[in-house]
Amino acid sequence: MALVKKVAVANRGEIAQRIISTCHEMGLKTVLLYASGDTYNSAYRLADERICIGPADPLQSYLNISANIEGAKSAGASAIHPGYGFLSENPVFAKACEDNKIIFIGPSSHSISLFGNKIKAKEIAQKAGVPVLPSWQGDFSQRAQLIESAEKIGYPLMIKASCGGGGRGLRLAHNSEELTQLLPLVRQEAKQSFNSEEVFLEKYLESAKHIEAQIFISADKEIFILGDRDCSPQRRHQKIIESAPSCLPQKLKDQLQSACYELCSLLDYQGAGTVEFLVQGNQFYFLEMNTRLQVEHTVTEMIYGIDLVKAQILTAMGQPAFFTDRKMTARGYSIQCRVCAEDPHQNFLPSIGPLLSCAWPLGKNIRVDTAYHSGDQISSFYDSLISKVIVWEDTRTRAIEKMNQALKQTILFGVLTNIPFLSFLLSHKDFIEDQIKINSLEKIHSKDWKRSDLPLPPEFLKELFEELNCSSFSAKKDISFNPWSYFLNPPEK
Repeated sequence: MALVKKVAVANRGEIAQRIISTCHEMGLKTVLLYASGDTYNSAYRLADERICIGPADPLQSYLNISANIEGAKSAGASAIHPGYGFLSENPVFAKACEDNKIIFIGPSSHSISLFGNKIKAKEIAQKAGVPVLPSWQGDFSQRAQLIESAEKIGYPLMIKASCGGGGRGLRLAHNSEELTQLLPLVRQEAKQSFNSEEVFLEKYLESAKHIEAQIFISADKEIFILGDRDCSPQRRHQKIIESAPSCLPQKLKDQLQSACYELCSLLDYQGAGTVEFLVQGNQFYFLEMNTRLQVEHTVTEMIYGIDLVKAQILTAMGQPAFFTDRKMTARGYSIQCRVCAEDPHQNFLPSIGPLLSCAWPLGKNIRVDTAYHSGDQISSFYDSLISKVIVWEDTRTRAIEKMNQALKQTILFGVLTNIPFLSFLLSHKDFIEDQIKINSLEKIHSKDWKRSDLPLPPEFLKELFEELNCSSFSAKKDISFNPWSYFLNPPEK
């Protein structure tokens, strides 16, 4: 078994803080590999050591493999946890860790490379007998072949980056004209984001749910399928509300889990992973497999009462994951909302600047994963996620009610947030009746959502706003940065 005393955290924000907290609970020292200027969050403050690996631009820091390796070595770290995003699914980074005798807390570089390319991943899924969507990947310079292949698949279809993720490198084409217009844009974005312009075409299901299964394979190769999650509420192909378990019929759940088990049985894999599916009616299709921790892993932790980060670390050390000696039984229902710095009135444009004041919800079975507190800065260099608010209850109805209360208690001044839209969506009949599909939010946002329909903030929040407006806000323009100020000073449409 490998001995680990210090873990380097090759990430930032809430996931970096989460990893650091778990390491401290396990008695492990931590070193945060951070970008210059990215010192205004609690991950920086909590780490035992900190090493600057480059400037704010992620390409020169968080995505710089050699800088991360050298930072970990200089601190004497024997392991690296990549979190999610950035280098977490980069096989070259995992291989660099292996070459430098640093434990990569995740699957092997070989396993990552198998699933890092979506085309190869679909081939593995087919080999395992898992249904996949019709797709095509060929010579895109041959227009006649391109159009013919697209028509065989059938419109609408997705143009997808083979090495994509996080909602980037995706475009929806409804006809051949849109296909030829969007194809070069997707290839360009894929090159910029993933250093590969390889793309493919895939059938798009307009009325599908996005369902994923959490897998975990222990150091002794025992396979655990830790239930499923519903991640259908998405804007611009990015998830904003996730819940576990899904409301699929039990027979379909069993089929999904069996498909995951067959897929995992083909792999020499260890650690956490997520198998994603599109489900339409009673049919499901393999979408991709993520060889890392997911942003939404929290809802699985809540219903199973486990710590997946701890399990990852133990497995990487060659030790049994703490849950391998007991039967895994899910209980209750959990919801996660991603609170993001963006303006839902302006098509979710990012909002940057200082957090002048913030307060997080408190209460039984309410969890907040965040690295931001009052006075911290929301930067334009990174994604807009401020926090993840997670709740647990014994039923789905009660979990929705608890999340609504938790969001009302989440107070953020200084930047616009999506809290008003999240609150509205949780009360929408399609969400309550479990009718949200992957394309539902665009329709709801454009047709159903009106400012007058939003739930009013509690009276104390109005009083707090008035107090801050008098004492802490130096200019009138600051008023517009308050997420609840739409009620008091609505902006022009």
